[in-house]
Amino acid sequence: MRRLCAGVWVLCAGVLAACAPAPDPAPAQTNAALNGTLATEAALLRASATFGADQRDATRVAANDLLSRARSRQNNLISTLEALDVPRPDVRQITPVVLPTSPVQATPTPDLLTVAGGVTLSAPTPDTESTPTPNVTIPPAQPTNTLDPALPRLADVVTAAAVGSDDCALEPVVTFSPSTAQIYVVATAYNLAPGGVIGSRWLKDGQEVAYYEFAPDFRVEGACIWFFVDQSDFTFTSGSTYQIVLSANGVELQAVGFVVSE
Repeated sequence: MRRLCAGVWVLCAGVLAACAPAPDPAPAQTNAALNGTLATEAALLRASATFGADQRDATRVAANDLLSRARSRQNNLISTLEALDVPRPDVRQITPVVLPTSPVQATPTPDLLTVAGGVTLSAPTPDTESTPTPNVTIPPAQPTNTLDPALPRLADVVTAAAVGSDDCALEPVVTFSPSTAQIYVVATAYNLAPGGVIGSRWLKDGQEVAYYEFAPDFRVEGACIWFFVDQSDFTFTSGSTYQIVLSANGVELQAVGFVVSE
């Protein structure tokens, strides 16, 4: 009887065990995932801490190296000053000066234009209300003629009705009558070497009516030379315009005019 009851109990326990629900695996999976995440974060924290420590060590080494170099340069400078008998200043006697602070003026940002790959300032906007600046044309500088003192030169050019024994004008005049026999042009010549040519062009109303040359075989320095025309060269007409152009070796040097009047 006991064996039968024991067998019944065993059978009932097996049936109950078979009917009991199976355990849920989700909490175990969640715990495993959480443990994995925590392990990864701990590894990353250890790696970051190691990298930060390495950076601080490198910065400390660089700072120590710069400090060592600065001290070495300071010692070298002190040695140099002592060698030159320059007294070392006492930094405790130096009073720092506080510089006045001024407000920082903001710099306007200019408008920019991109031109051919470069940056160029845009053209300023013209002020339509301002008075326009008149255009001023500056004439070009005129060249200054510098006479070479070694070249032939003519001075004191005059006209006259006659010349004296020294070849100079007896009485310079600028007005002649139509019946004048001869009209002279007289000048003082300088630096005229032997073989040099002095020419005279006689113009009437802008047209050349006579031309004469003088080529001395001696040097002329400060002496009078002359040319003349008479009625056979051209008619002395009242009211016409007359001019004489003197040249030396083909270079025009002086010009003088005269008048024919009744």
